[in-house]
Amino acid sequence: MASVAFAAAEVKPSRRIRPGPTARGTEDPVFPGGEFNVRHGKCLLVTLLGLAVWLTVCGIAQAQDTSTAPAGGPSQSVGNTDQNESSAPQEQPDTHPLAGAYLSTLGSAPELHSYLQPFFSIGELLETSPYNIPGTHGQLYPITVPMVGVELQVLHPSNDFSLGYQGGGFIYDNGAAPGASFHTASIMDSIQFRRGSLTLEDLFSYMPEAGFGLPGAGMFGGLGVGSFSGLGLGGGAAVNPAFVPNESILTGRYGAFNNTALIQGVYELTGRTSISAMGAYGFLQFNGSSQGFTNGNDYDGLLGLNHEISARDTIGVSYVYTSFHYDGSPVSFTSQAADFTYGRKITGRLALQLYLGPELVTYKDPPVGTLQSVYASGMLSLTYALGRNGFSLYGGRFASGGGGVINGAETTMLSGGWHRELTRTWMSDATVGYSLNSTLKSALLSTGQHYDYWFGDLTLDHNIGRYVRFYLGYEYQRQAASGTCNGAVCGLGFNNQVFGVGLSFTPHPFAL
Repeated sequence: MASVAFAAAEVKPSRRIRPGPTARGTEDPVFPGGEFNVRHGKCLLVTLLGLAVWLTVCGIAQAQDTSTAPAGGPSQSVGNTDQNESSAPQEQPDTHPLAGAYLSTLGSAPELHSYLQPFFSIGELLETSPYNIPGTHGQLYPITVPMVGVELQVLHPSNDFSLGYQGGGFIYDNGAAPGASFHTASIMDSIQFRRGSLTLEDLFSYMPEAGFGLPGAGMFGGLGVGSFSGLGLGGGAAVNPAFVPNESILTGRYGAFNNTALIQGVYELTGRTSISAMGAYGFLQFNGSSQGFTNGNDYDGLLGLNHEISARDTIGVSYVYTSFHYDGSPVSFTSQAADFTYGRKITGRLALQLYLGPELVTYKDPPVGTLQSVYASGMLSLTYALGRNGFSLYGGRFASGGGGVINGAETTMLSGGWHRELTRTWMSDATVGYSLNSTLKSALLSTGQHYDYWFGDLTLDHNIGRYVRFYLGYEYQRQAASGTCNGAVCGLGFNNQVFGVGLSFTPHPFAL
């Protein structure tokens, strides 16, 4: 289904998986005893509609009691670019270290007050291949996608706390396939010290298929799964995909839990030089009915040195160690990467981040032994704003856990996005993504599996007043697979198209 962009507060992150209607064991753990069906969906839809109306009325009432400028909450500049432009507060610069867990950003609008921001959307889709079921091509299957979200920001002079949640479901109106729910959540606490900072974050998602390019939800203002969004969850900056359990292989539908907990510290040695350290633990766990997938976990550690050579340019070096393990399998491997890093930031205009260096992979498979190989690894993250246009580009090559499909993968990921404000109330977004996953064993032993997957989507949205947006979208997905594999999770030569419309409701934020 399509990527989802949270209208007012992006809780990112970066999924679909579940067998067809004739398969057994399709219970959704959130709805035990059976699939998320039309009856469940209608009850949820009525409840969410009532909640959306109540929040909208409350938000309007609160807005009438405040001054022209909102007292708190996220900045809502879209559709108001010509209003008080000269007096608008300047954006705050991105302070994440060059060598660290997060991708660089253009900065952020200053938030002066704590707030609670609710969100609701409803979408109607037509999909050509629901659940990746063979034999369903050539028809259009209607789907209803209700979604609700909330973001909490609590601000203090030296401490920022944020909590976000988004969830909803895919309801197949004609019973062509079992329904499914999806959920993402993030919690982050950032503490500032006189000469450093400490960030703690936990990112969670339950998705019914691979989150990279998830169709259906992304078109209509919800989960951010296109471009950088699906590469990592969490408000603000996205986590580098190399530190999040990888889900970039398109499969049939099976529920998957993805969680990453990380801690990052930065200490300033001088006014221009700092050291950074990061530790993370992540796991990818499939529900009990997801036969053929492999549960896995990984441990990540990073040490970095950053030096500002000018007000805009930073160079550095980093060392990253990662260990991958799989439940019920003797296979494991480690990767060690030493990277040269370069970054350039112009607040509100440009954010560039570049890693490049060798990666040593040590692969342990008892029947074969221990094998080692050196790869060229790297990462490019670029965000650029020019007038009414915004561009984003990501590229990465690294060893990953294999998304539950293969035990160890050499992964290449590319994604790009273009956002344009056509008028004060009309906007368009185009996103493309590509991933290539090959087994590490294929690189070491010249045998194995390969998965080529790409997607593209185009959305058009229109602001209807201050609180409502209308969305129109299209997405195309295609995957080719080669090699031998086990179970029903691979060997997929697959393509899918999704058409849809939707409405998003974002009431006035509640100042705290």
